Amino acid sequence: MKIGKWINDRSLEGLWPGEYASIWDRSDNSELTDFKWTGNYVEDYINLATQYKDAGYAVLNEVIQSENNHIKTDTWFLAGVFMLRQSIELMLKAKVYKAFPDKRRVQQVLVEERHDLSGLLDCIVNAESNVSFPEQDLEWLKKYIFEIEMFDKKSNLFRYPFEVAFLKKYSETSLDIREVGNRMLVAFDIISESLLHDCEVQSNSHNLELTPEFFVTAGNGVDGCRIGWGSYNRSCDENYYDVIEGYEDVSEFLIYMERNSEEMFFPFPILFSLRHLIELELKQLASSEFQEIKNLRIRLKSHRLRPKLWMKIRPVVEKIGNSSAASSPLDSVDYLVSEFDKLDRKGDFFRYPAEFNHGSHNLPEPMDLLQVQRCVRSVTNFFEGCDGAFSSAAENQKSHYFL
Repeated sequence: MKIGKWINDRSLEGLWPGEYASIWDRSDNSELTDFKWTGNYVEDYINLATQYKDAGYAVLNEVIQSENNHIKTDTWFLAGVFMLRQSIELMLKAKVYKAFPDKRRVQQVLVEERHDLSGLLDCIVNAESNVSFPEQDLEWLKKYIFEIEMFDKKSNLFRYPFEVAFLKKYSETSLDIREVGNRMLVAFDIISESLLHDCEVQSNSHNLELTPEFFVTAGNGVDGCRIGWGSYNRSCDENYYDVIEGYEDVSEFLIYMERNSEEMFFPFPILFSLRHLIELELKQLASSEFQEIKNLRIRLKSHRLRPKLWMKIRPVVEKIGNSSAASSPLDSVDYLVSEFDKLDRKGDFFRYPAEFNHGSHNLPEPMDLLQVQRCVRSVTNFFEGCDGAFSSAAENQKSHYFL
């Protein structure tokens, strides 16, 4: 496949719940992912940071080489930038483990700072251990991370729909994908090199001539990610379609890339994207204008797939379906959502190698990523059908038609 020319598999759009019952099943010609963390937290955080960096690079490289394919530039960009931001956070947390031999102190830092890149960097710089950066690198990195924090302090800007306040300020801005990505890679390389070489010598390998700014606009307004276009141009926060499309395509693309290259290995970013896709679809349903859903007042900030999202929505799906035949797909959906909810209760299992208490995020058994993808897509196809039904019902309510 030529870079920039990847196209998705349309057959996945025809999958339906019940056809692929469990994420732990095996598909034909399966390639199993059996991944265990070592328990060396510095190495484990570097490993996962590299997975996210490689995944983010593959995604943005495909976007850049796609010759202004606006589906890729406007939706894939979100997932790609999230993955690069996640790689920077993971690298900083690897340095936290290296800076503080006391696990209790590490736990305190991780709990207090969470996704705060500036806070993590300050803790590292102030540590007594020899984990400092070369002066020129540190100056650039501090300025750059401050820029990131201005836009994405909680690491949710590129995981969920842009909020109205953000759109009012940046709507119709076009971001230069190449320039945004290159600066994120510089930040990753600075932290990575400091871990590998303990900063014994000054580094000259980074392109510090790039200005340390996070959002770099595209000069012609054509070649970049266009903020506020399409379904982003709205008056409410809860419109998930573009983010859903991005993570749906990116998860499929990354599976294709990993299966067709011996050099690419990013199972956790893939599994994060698939699990996140379910969460996005459920939150799109939860934000419906259908009065039956609005009356539920579902808390959209929750990451609990089954108890806080699906089990509140399911009775409405049963009611609007008005058919006993609907019980079979509903039970299949419930089973899959439960599997993911048990594995990843907070949406962070595939984002970090360990809990705050240092318990490792090991898969309980090998997984077939193609099987997981088919399971997820069968369920998200069902959710998209529900979304259409909710939209029709909401229109009927506005028009005073019988439901």
